[in-house]
Amino acid sequence: MTSLLRSDAACAIRLTLFVLMCVSCYGASADSAQEGAQTVDEAPLADAENDSAQDSPSGPDAPARKPWLITPTLSADPKLGANVGALVAYVKKLDADSTPSMLGLSVSYSDTDSSTGALFGQLYWGQDTRRMTLLLASAEVNNEYDDFLNQGTAVKTQDSVQSFAARYMQQFRTGGWFAGVQGVSTNYAVGADDSLQGVIDQIGLSGFDATGLGLILQHDTMDNQRDPGAGHLFTLHNIAYRKTFGGESSFDVGLLDLSWYHSLGKHGATEPLEPP
Repeated sequence: MTSLLRSDAACAIRLTLFVLMCVSCYGASADSAQEGAQTVDEAPLADAENDSAQDSPSGPDAPARKPWLITPTLSADPKLGANVGALVAYVKKLDADSTPSMLGLSVSYSDTDSSTGALFGQLYWGQDTRRMTLLLASAEVNNEYDDFLNQGTAVKTQDSVQSFAARYMQQFRTGGWFAGVQGVSTNYAVGADDSLQGVIDQIGLSGFDATGLGLILQHDTMDNQRDPGAGHLFTLHNIAYRKTFGGESSFDVGLLDLSWYHSLGKHGATEPLEPP
């Protein structure tokens, strides 16, 4: 029974991390759009009499690009199934030397009649020396068990997850060294048919509440925050879940993440042929 509870708890935590990863992936498109707008805005203007592009829709008289990112999303997950959804975000630089910040909303619906929604924010300011991530997520996940608890009974359950996460980091040493704090609060509930709800509550599979705080140490040498082609991202962090924070139990989680990026160069590039 305990292993099942731990499995459900792990699924809830993975779901929160899944939403966070999606936010980071969607951010790549936003950053590319922002960089594209900068490229057009910063391009040197040719002489108006000799440049026919002045009359085209992409010329300097064209309306400024709006700071909105709107895109459909598609993903597959063992817990949620095949998902289709959409993301709407507002992208803006808080200062000239920082990565574009983003505030957005993401929703999805799956072939298991499960749904997710998330409000998120990624803020960069102070020449990229200060960073903050905010997430408010909710999900309703439907599951079907052919043999629930080895009793030979088919059962349908609905997992309900509400999570809030926040992270703040500040550079304390040149060369991409950051330190900060983070907090996570998750409410996970399991519902079932009336005939089985009492059994689920009795054996302790009804869900849990967990709230924790932690510290972060990060070394970031990536050349681009959203679309890196070189460098690495090393993150050492922990979350201390405590009853005193409002959770049901006290336990600790430690995490170590390392991502390394290397560009393979432009595809399709060839060396010039030597004359015979």
